[in-house]
Amino acid sequence: MRLFVAMNFDETVRKNVAAATRPLHVPEARVRWVSPRLFHITVNFLGEVHEGQVEDIADVVDGVASDFRPFEIGLGGLGVFPSPTRPRTIWMGCAQQPALELIQNQLAERLVPLGFEPEGRRFNPHVTIGRVKRNTTRGQLDPVLQRLDDIGFETYDFIESLDLMKSTMTESGSDYECIHKSMLGVV
Repeated sequence: MRLFVAMNFDETVRKNVAAATRPLHVPEARVRWVSPRLFHITVNFLGEVHEGQVEDIADVVDGVASDFRPFEIGLGGLGVFPSPTRPRTIWMGCAQQPALELIQNQLAERLVPLGFEPEGRRFNPHVTIGRVKRNTTRGQLDPVLQRLDDIGFETYDFIESLDLMKSTMTESGSDYECIHKSMLGVV
């Protein structure tokens, strides 16, 4: 099974992010927009995991979550990965939050004994709102890229848990299911 650790959002926040980014949804852009119910911040991507490892992973997530109190996180600002000249992912950013980076670092360190190597790139917390379809030209995407800076949206959510998520591929894209919830600050 394919797993990752995430911070999920309140339904109201998800709906507000979707409403704020709706002006980007132009038909000619060839973007697969993420369903608001799937909006989240990936804290650690684990990839394919044997079912026998899930309990040990959940224990690690519980241990890290117990070390942190719930906190507020800000969302706002739009951008693309990997670069404006070759956009593949359209995202909403997160305000810098020391607890988020500390959680990500601790999870990465504590997962190493279970065989999960830390990612080689810098942690860049974000919410994926769209994925550019293959063979999309820059001209097809320009209407979206030109609107990114026009959306002056900002919101906040109170993060209370780390969620171990299972990702399943379907015909319409990925679907996510929370298989373990670790409440922050609970020993």
